[in-house]
Amino acid sequence: MPRQPMVVAEGFGLTPELLSTVLSSARQAIWLVPTEEFKWGSMKRRNKPSFRDETSDPDRATRNVFKRDMLLAQYVKAQAQVYGLTVYEVDGSRSVEEMAVLIEQHFEPFLHGA
Repeated sequence: MPRQPMVVAEGFGLTPELLSTVLSSARQAIWLVPTEEFKWGSMKRRNKPSFRDETSDPDRATRNVFKRDMLLAQYVKAQAQVYGLTVYEVDGSRSVEEMAVLIEQHFEPFLHGA
């Protein structure tokens, strides 16, 4: 991938396995994955409307989405390790500002044209 223009892409389908083939540097990508406790707490706090509210068993639908998201997080962590890419687990112990600093440090060569 070229250094310019910078592209920020986000989504669960952008896995390390798929992106590793187009990266010219491991510093061009980073993944943030939640711990189970953080994900569950986030789901409960946000309580976003979704398809689950249209099912016969919304609690089960919520648990299934949670399990799917945790399987994806495990997959991302495993694949990132295989390809030497960076993953930060989000557990709520770092502030948003602290996470932003970590991410900025990771992307520093691209942010300042180095």
